[in-house]
Amino acid sequence: MLQRRRSTFTVGMEVAGWAAISTPPTDVTVTSFLSDLLGGQEYGEAEAVKLSIQNPGALRVLFRHIIGAMDEATQVQALDALINLVRSSCGNVEACLSFGLQNEILVFLRERGLFADPSVSNQVLKKILRLFLYLANHSVSSEDIRSMLAVFRSPRMLHEDPDDQAVSYYVSTLEMIARDSFGPSSFFDMSGDYSGLILPVMESFPSTGYTFCAWLKFELLPETAAPLFMFCGKTDVGIMCSTKLDKHGAAIYKRS
Repeated sequence: MLQRRRSTFTVGMEVAGWAAISTPPTDVTVTSFLSDLLGGQEYGEAEAVKLSIQNPGALRVLFRHIIGAMDEATQVQALDALINLVRSSCGNVEACLSFGLQNEILVFLRERGLFADPSVSNQVLKKILRLFLYLANHSVSSEDIRSMLAVFRSPRMLHEDPDDQAVSYYVSTLEMIARDSFGPSSFFDMSGDYSGLILPVMESFPSTGYTFCAWLKFELLPETAAPLFMFCGKTDVGIMCSTKLDKHGAAIYKRS
């Protein structure tokens, strides 16, 4: 993978006949990072949808010791794992947002990501922006939008031109965030211990022509206890639902 710009030192070595020795991917570093992030769970791509981020604080390692600090293959490996963890799990996205990963990415872009950097290739930058896209599609506030645009007011831009290709990637990402909207407008993480939502009583509601509809997304169902849900009105009249997994992993839905 060609980097956006090679350093003068690297070019000089090649002219002199010295080839830069590539460092093999440090799998141990990424494995340790993911193990800490997942609270000791072992990461596997096939199982990523079932894994939960238990220690969001471990994310501070990403931009301090991996991105821009290690070889390209290691950076890509770490970013691919994070992308797999967040793309199908609202809970993992929430964990990343609670740490402030979205802001960490913006700070990185403002200080390094949008400028020619031999330690951050185009492939790594695109992975970072893809991760950022998943986070932004989950939740974006007006303050987040101001922070995204503030990247273009980086003090570094006063005395150094940004990399055109990097800026193009970032602008395309902002356009996708502005155009697309995925997921629900509200997200609630139910612990299962007497948790629920209470909607305010409406003054008047048509008696005919309308039906109450709701959808539930199960990210991970327990194999033993079946989660119970009850939809009812102020008079406690309603329906009770339960969901569990059969031996083949299929969800069984019951109502009473």
